[in-house]
Amino acid sequence: MSHANRHTVWVRLLLLSLIACWPTHVGIAAERPTESTTPAQPQGQAVELEPVVVTATRTEMKLKEVPASVTVLTKEDIAQSGALAVDDLLRQIPGFNTFRRSSSLFTAPQQDPEAQGVTLRGVGPGGASRALVLLDGIPVNDAFGGFLYWGELPLENIERIEVVRGGGSNLWGSFALGGVINIITKTPEKRTVETKLSAGNLGTTDDTLSYTDVVGPLRVGLYGNFLHTDGYNIIAPNQRGPIDQDSGSEHKTFNGRLEYSPASNLSLFLRGAYYTEDRNLGTPLRVSDTDRGFIAGGGTLRTADGSEWQLTMFSHLTTFNEQFSRINDPRTSESVKQIQQVPSTDVGGAFTWTRRFFTDHLLTAGTDFRLIDGETRDTFVDPSGAISEVRVSKGEQNFFGFFIQDVYTPIPRLQIALGVRIDHFEIFNGSVASTATVPAVTPIPDQDRTVTSPKLAFRYQLLDGLALRGAGYQAFRAPTLSELTRESSVEGLKLLPNRRLGPEFLEGGELGFDFWGLPGLNARITAYWNNLRSAIVPVGDEDERTPQNIGSARIRGIEADLEYRLTRQWTLTGSYLYSEALIMDSPQDRDLEGKRLTQVPWHSATVGVRYTNPALVNVLVQWRYEGKKFEDADNMDKLAGYYVVDLTLSKPIPPLAFLPTFKGGQIFLAIQNLFDRQYDTDKGGGILKIGTPFSIQGGARLEF
Repeated sequence: MSHANRHTVWVRLLLLSLIACWPTHVGIAAERPTESTTPAQPQGQAVELEPVVVTATRTEMKLKEVPASVTVLTKEDIAQSGALAVDDLLRQIPGFNTFRRSSSLFTAPQQDPEAQGVTLRGVGPGGASRALVLLDGIPVNDAFGGFLYWGELPLENIERIEVVRGGGSNLWGSFALGGVINIITKTPEKRTVETKLSAGNLGTTDDTLSYTDVVGPLRVGLYGNFLHTDGYNIIAPNQRGPIDQDSGSEHKTFNGRLEYSPASNLSLFLRGAYYTEDRNLGTPLRVSDTDRGFIAGGGTLRTADGSEWQLTMFSHLTTFNEQFSRINDPRTSESVKQIQQVPSTDVGGAFTWTRRFFTDHLLTAGTDFRLIDGETRDTFVDPSGAISEVRVSKGEQNFFGFFIQDVYTPIPRLQIALGVRIDHFEIFNGSVASTATVPAVTPIPDQDRTVTSPKLAFRYQLLDGLALRGAGYQAFRAPTLSELTRESSVEGLKLLPNRRLGPEFLEGGELGFDFWGLPGLNARITAYWNNLRSAIVPVGDEDERTPQNIGSARIRGIEADLEYRLTRQWTLTGSYLYSEALIMDSPQDRDLEGKRLTQVPWHSATVGVRYTNPALVNVLVQWRYEGKKFEDADNMDKLAGYYVVDLTLSKPIPPLAFLPTFKGGQIFLAIQNLFDRQYDTDKGGGILKIGTPFSIQGGARLEF
């Protein structure tokens, strides 16, 4: 850490300490009454507010009526997590995985295209995402590679996160093969300035500033975030050499939001964002940077017949640059190996209609599209430093879909959701142009396909406090342009594209119970089964891997979630996932049959204890475990299981009489990996990389 950074960190910690020590019984303004429709609760009994879920049925439904396996993380969960990135927050949900265990703060998605692909329930035999991530209903998966730029989704701007497991292609199409994660941001409610200042070890600072205002029918929101970390040395100590250094990053994002409601039945919105990141990837020559712009607009209209019409349009413009290097065996020197630039654009939109018929039918229908254009520009350098090849690989994808769903409630205790979607996708204008010894242009085969994705789900309340739910579905995922065109590497492991990849298809089902029959207790258990045909799996050895469509894979398991609010102050939480993910059929390589899918752990679990006492302190202790898994399709390289303990302390700051504009806030101290346990994240190229060490962050959230 530089001297200037150290100075900044210690000044911030000193200011936060002064705030923390300010006596809360002196000079406190009278508490402002708040409006509430919740009846008074008996002393000691927990109060539970029921959230609304949008993603499960692409319509608003109460959580206890949704015929799906859903987890909701509230803004209170987010504030108490201590996480600095959304992917680190979501790791507390068993079944959520990025293809690598490493945090997005220290592993760029473009450094390893397998690193930040999102999976749910182990449906993820390769690096590309098998789960769709939405921001207020708008896709944010990178159009070119399917991976996520988690840094463009700052936690301080999030109201809640909804995680819907199970095939979601019937409503959302290709990227939703294994489920949907919808991130709901905060709506501007009043004139407010909010800021977060935090600092900690690893040279990490995380600062945010937001402004919201409401002027008549107009709502305005402006939001900025700056995160810097010096990082840590990601190479295992016994393999480090003089060339290895800390892997750090810097992220900046700015969001603007306008909402206009000229009438009670009409609302319009316009949103824009800009995100940039710079990364040092662990050696002097391994660096990357990304610039990403986003714009979206649309509106909602409610008509006299009870219909709701929604229109959304969006576009992303992304460019990332990456420099790869080769390192000698003692890791004493390195040289440039590959210089890569990947520009891509996507344009999309959706038009949705919802209306209730005969009081017991909620009908939703709509259409959406996404047009993607991207290319990879590579300059390859030989060991002597001369350019050996310049290569440009490019392609386009078009996705068009139509969906319809009916949620039927024949009796109050029973909900039945029946939906179907028809998708047509094209992959075209693809080619690889090379200036190697013999210049050549090789076409990428065009693909043109129509896919039908049905789903039937139900939820039946057997008793007061006990419900049975189930679902059967089909889903699909088309290969990304990255899988078709992009070459990259992890240490000495070369990751090659496959121009002839086709889509993969999933048939699945699940059955589960929801229980809330005891005061303060909510529990959910689900058994699921999935068959993944033509699964895209990275196949190869320790030197090269290429994604291939194998015959089939079977993914089945059991997931359980529990929350028990013992009193108003004490809450216990627990969740668990068992996943059996096996290759069942592989005509290309029969030796793979019966092997585990790469990067899918057998077991994962989270246990937490929360103590809430605003007058004293709020405490969350969380134990997270992930079992062993394999790095490769041959199941030769095993990543051992591990556990870490996280601790978060927070205390509200009340309004102060001598500072009328100050509305209150919170001070916090967050520790990740409390006992500084070393755990494996990657063995690509035979070099072992390790996860985030002990990390402490202190800060304050202030509202004016």
